[in-house]
Amino acid sequence: MSDVRVIVVERDELVRLLEDAVRSAMESSASRDGWVDARTSPLPRRAFLKLAREGAFPASLVGNKFMARRRDVEAYLERQRVRPAAAAQERAELPSSPRLPAAAVASNDDPVAQALAAGRLRIVKGSK
Repeated sequence: MSDVRVIVVERDELVRLLEDAVRSAMESSASRDGWVDARTSPLPRRAFLKLAREGAFPASLVGNKFMARRRDVEAYLERQRVRPAAAAQERAELPSSPRLPAAAVASNDDPVAQALAAGRLRIVKGSK
């Protein structure tokens, strides 16, 4: 019979883990080095144009279009990320669970293994 485990995690932590996994997958894709304009960027059209004019990220004017590397726009967005203080405080108030040794982390690319190693996730039930 297989080893079944149940992992309990707060909603905010699950959202963060999913965001990290998606970001990791996007970073490894070839489209990461592509160029974007106001219509194809992850930002709203007017916001992209305003930020490009202000120099918030490196952009070039090609004809009458601003062009920027997707990774520069995404790096700008990452720098603007705000982590709510209340969510961080709630996580700090959770009862601590035993941490796994760093050697137990299977891969640096696995966000679930990293969260287990850091003690942000805990295994509450295991059966054989």
